[in-house]
Amino acid sequence: RDEFYGQLLVRTVEALAAVGGIVWTHDGAESLHALRRTGVFESESGAGAEPADWHRMSAAWVLAHRSARAVPPAQTVTPDALTPNPSPWLLLFAPWGSARGASGVVEIAHRPNASPSVLGGYLRFLEAVCELLVDFEQHEQMRAMERHHRRLSQIEEFSRHIHASLDLLPTCYAIANESRRLLECDRVSVLVRHGSACRLIAVSGADSFSRRANCVQFLERVAGAVVAAGDALWHPAGEALPPQIEAPLDAYLDESHATGVGKAILAFSTPGT
Repeated sequence: RDEFYGQLLVRTVEALAAVGGIVWTHDGAESLHALRRTGVFESESGAGAEPADWHRMSAAWVLAHRSARAVPPAQTVTPDALTPNPSPWLLLFAPWGSARGASGVVEIAHRPNASPSVLGGYLRFLEAVCELLVDFEQHEQMRAMERHHRRLSQIEEFSRHIHASLDLLPTCYAIANESRRLLECDRVSVLVRHGSACRLIAVSGADSFSRRANCVQFLERVAGAVVAAGDALWHPAGEALPPQIEAPLDAYLDESHATGVGKAILAFSTPGT
């Protein structure tokens, strides 16, 4: 999304032979913020708060009134609302808004002294650019809805598979294999708690495993420590772990070579175990 906005802004500035531009966006909760800058606005962003505030307030007025504006140097967006344009550039503002709630303003800095007919052409071009932004946002909304629908379908399929049997072993294997597809991870292991210990029951993609293997024994120790602590464990987590978890976890990682990012170890329990 950000890349699209950046490319559109650069090409708009080039097409108008302008000297800079800003895409202002609004999420409905906070004030407008500059999502992308180019040209003269890149250096202006660090030149002081007052010019930047003027640009933001002007863009906000344009968005609120849904009205494109051309503002020459030392003139105002509207006589009774804002101070004069503090820049030496002709500033062009055009608003946009989509059905999904996204909205904003495209601001372009151009050389001054353009004729009224040329100004009108500039603004019509900017309004066409804003229509492209609206089309893009609508397309993104459709893609988000499709992703959400696919996710719901995957969760529904997952639920159907793991409830297909009442027996422990096939249910654990269904959880392991279907979770791996749903989470898009390398491996899922399912352990069942027996008293204070955890026993490995199923591993995704494997019909059987050796219970004597060091990797299995270390995993069961880690799962037991996690259950005793009462919280799920994510590695790496970015925070210190208690020694009763860190020691078996390090042993398991050394044995399994599972040093990748985002490894989750979860323990499941059944009634009476």
